[in-house]
Amino acid sequence: MGMRVRFAVPQIDDDDILSVSCSLRNSQLTNAGNVRAFEQSFSDFCGGGMALATTSCMGALHLAALCGLKPGFEVIVPALTHPATAMAVSLVGGIPVFVDCDRETGNITPEAIKNAITPRTGAIFVVHYLGKPCDMPEIMAISRQHDLFVVEDCALALGSFIEGTHVGLWGHAGTFSFYPAKHITTGEGGMLLTRHPAIAENIRARRHFGQRHESPTGLIVAARDWIMLGLNYRMTEMQGALGVSQMKKLPSIMNARKNNYNLLSKELSAFEQMNSGHYALSVFVGPDRDRVKAEMKRKNVETSVYYAQPVPHTQVYAQHHQIGQFPNAEEISSQNLCFSVGPHLTEKAIKYMAQTFKEVL
Repeated sequence: MGMRVRFAVPQIDDDDILSVSCSLRNSQLTNAGNVRAFEQSFSDFCGGGMALATTSCMGALHLAALCGLKPGFEVIVPALTHPATAMAVSLVGGIPVFVDCDRETGNITPEAIKNAITPRTGAIFVVHYLGKPCDMPEIMAISRQHDLFVVEDCALALGSFIEGTHVGLWGHAGTFSFYPAKHITTGEGGMLLTRHPAIAENIRARRHFGQRHESPTGLIVAARDWIMLGLNYRMTEMQGALGVSQMKKLPSIMNARKNNYNLLSKELSAFEQMNSGHYALSVFVGPDRDRVKAEMKRKNVETSVYYAQPVPHTQVYAQHHQIGQFPNAEEISSQNLCFSVGPHLTEKAIKYMAQTFKEVL
């Protein structure tokens, strides 16, 4: 059967285990000192902004939507993304307006955004597909011209910068994921990043049932009153402790991903590749993609698809859209295959993965 190549393996070591174990000795088990330290470490890595930990990236997206949208707003959303991006809009009464992506990068383009703006448009939800940054300088220029709220979905884009500024710091808010397949993990977990104090204050309240004030340790110290509608999207201290430990390894993880990406890209240079970030390498396989993926799986090589169908073709949204409306997103969803470049891969594993792909074509 040959060697086994996993698509994603969380990078958990003894330091991570010790950090989580020590957190259990503290009487404060949620949203306290470890979470504050994780938020500060994350902000430091990104080079600024206020970082606010949440239960998931979906939670962060939902909080951003609650903060910046009004019911009935139209919100421009890329057709090629995880459904969570659009669901956050729908959950607050917004109306997702889907647009096609760029075939080379999978990203939403300024041109597509301009063409989708109407008098009812209130926001843009941007997704940095496979970690490749969108054209945020131009998108923010459009935002200023039309007074639009901008949320960056950075779930796959930790470590991606544009002109020295980390993604998530361009728009009004950026959201990140710490699901086990991502760059770093807290099991589940997410982060909202913003440069805007008023947005940060709003999110702090909404993630804790709508109460505003917090002490430096994260404990609520305000009078027992609720100033706005909120939810419970607090991160636990165990997750925060793991996040702090994981952040210490992030530079080496990013370096390994970059090196693996470059090696795999060279091994597959004969095939058409998307211009992506260092989260994964995406190759145009063609209509036979699903067979190729299944054959590789039988040979113990895991691959992935980002994403299996455009969001407007899912059952949640399909009643409003037709096949052929988003040709680039449809082609990528049905014909592209994503290969891992994770830090768990050795040079031998990468070459085996590439060779297996060539054999099953």
